[in-house]
Amino acid sequence: MTTYTAMNLPGNGTGDTTGYRSELNSTLEMMTNAGWVRTADTGQLNFDTVVKSGTVSYVYGYSMYYFNDSQHSTFPIYLKLIHTNSTGVYFETKAEIGHATDGVGNLMGWKYPWTATDFGIKTASSSAYYYTAGSLSIASWGNGYSYFHKNMGTNSDGGTFVGLQREWDDSTGAVKTGGNYTIYYNKIGASIVSALSVIRAESRYLSTTNSGFCMVPYGRTTSWSVNNADIHRHYHPYPLLTPSGVFCTYLSPDINVGTTFSTQLLTGGSARTFIATGVDRTSVGYQQITHRLAVLWE
Repeated sequence: MTTYTAMNLPGNGTGDTTGYRSELNSTLEMMTNAGWVRTADTGQLNFDTVVKSGTVSYVYGYSMYYFNDSQHSTFPIYLKLIHTNSTGVYFETKAEIGHATDGVGNLMGWKYPWTATDFGIKTASSSAYYYTAGSLSIASWGNGYSYFHKNMGTNSDGGTFVGLQREWDDSTGAVKTGGNYTIYYNKIGASIVSALSVIRAESRYLSTTNSGFCMVPYGRTTSWSVNNADIHRHYHPYPLLTPSGVFCTYLSPDINVGTTFSTQLLTGGSARTFIATGVDRTSVGYQQITHRLAVLWE
């Protein structure tokens, strides 16, 4: 289990060649520190030689990664990023998740494409890549889980995040071996959790955009207790609802972004350390901006 922090990484903008190279390499830095390893697939985009294009929807190329945990040999997870310009000539990234690669950049068999988040911050008024002053980036990973959040800033509007958790046993806290997993990410232009839960044996998935993973009783926006913070478990469908040992919801008046705290999520586990990310609207139905995402931080 490892954690990693960085300050003021290059973000997204209309940018130039130097800015785009910096952005790509800083994203690779975050992914590496979140347990993702770049594959040997041929034809991948060279982050050090790419040249900025002014063409709308231009496709620069792709990069391919695998999650490097103990189940990689039996239940591998591959992430393919397609690096493009948007319709406004901003840098954007699309993504596919899959379970095998042919070695030349194609995911084989089952795969799921999604419109990924911008890997940085973009602006219509800036002619160069930039970041929010004082913004914090974090990465954390261990067996069966991963999270990186680039330029998360000081509130719910900052940065890019991608999280992964394999199915864990609620009674023991052990990572199960069936290959099921859930991906968390934010959609383009918003810091709201979207997710994809994969039932590996059936090659089925359940996806949600702009929705939540837990219930906050009475939809309250502040804790009832004056001495203790409200912490709420997340659940993933495999297909039965299974509690998460990596992700949970806190109420933002209780805990500040970047603050760590201790709580026990799994029945058979013990208290572990989590960090508040500021990502909002993680609860079902209520869509409260005070219902925010925390992740395992060990």
